[in-house]
Amino acid sequence: MLGGMIRTAKRFLHLAAVLAFAMPAVPARADWREEIGTLRIGMVARPGAGRTVEGLSAIRTAYARAIGLPVEIFVARDYRALIEAQASRRVHYAIYSAVAYAAARDYCHCVEPVASPLDADGADGVRAVVLSRKGMTRSQVKAAGVAAGPESRLGVEELALAELGSAALARSETAARAEDRFIAGEADMLLGWEPATKGDPAKTGTLARLAARGVKASDVEILWSSPVLRYGPHAMLADLPLEPRLRLRKFLTGLRDRQPEIYRLLELERSGGFIAADDRDYATARALVAGIAGEASR
Repeated sequence: MLGGMIRTAKRFLHLAAVLAFAMPAVPARADWREEIGTLRIGMVARPGAGRTVEGLSAIRTAYARAIGLPVEIFVARDYRALIEAQASRRVHYAIYSAVAYAAARDYCHCVEPVASPLDADGADGVRAVVLSRKGMTRSQVKAAGVAAGPESRLGVEELALAELGSAALARSETAARAEDRFIAGEADMLLGWEPATKGDPAKTGTLARLAARGVKASDVEILWSSPVLRYGPHAMLADLPLEPRLRLRKFLTGLRDRQPEIYRLLELERSGGFIAADDRDYATARALVAGIAGEASR
């Protein structure tokens, strides 16, 4: 009996060896470094800067050290060009505004946030607000004159404009000039913003700016405020391996404390550091983009 079991085992091993020789080898999944090769980062230049970004060499070096790969940086002329570059995989990683990220996600469903910035007071985004003189009602919105500053990079005005509908909007070259018009009675309403701050009352935003100019809180009220629009994220292609995403998130969330000079090059407007982010944080921006797309298709 034992001899029969041994002969059977030998025949099985011989068959296994033959099959292994006959079958083609299945290549193992490449190491993520080989899969990516060179990390290609996309960003939009500041207005008036052409196709250049300050400190580009230092930024490239910091990212290369963080991820352990060579880095190339593509400077896009605008967010549309940046979205097209990432959707076509010419860049792996991009720095977006909230609305631009939502547009990219709507365009290709191929991006995922890594991290997003905070203000010094801990705010992770902003709300659009419509301020009015005390006692004004929502039914008066469409007939009211609304003062507004220039369009911002945040995209926050679009939230309020969707609410205002056909209200008469008078844009000024600066936020201060729009506030002048409201204070002087040239406009019944003012399109502004406030930070999404937890804890103490905000010391920034349109209400705070009006108070600093002598406008009494009892004379002004917030007629409407939007959901929070999260500050724009750094986002990667969603199908890239997890390891580089984790490395980049760790790099960004520790950047302000470990390399403040690089942090200031990447984030000029908000000084509170980075926190982890995911697609759920951009529900407001995605709803806004969906609404704009719906209007355009009518």
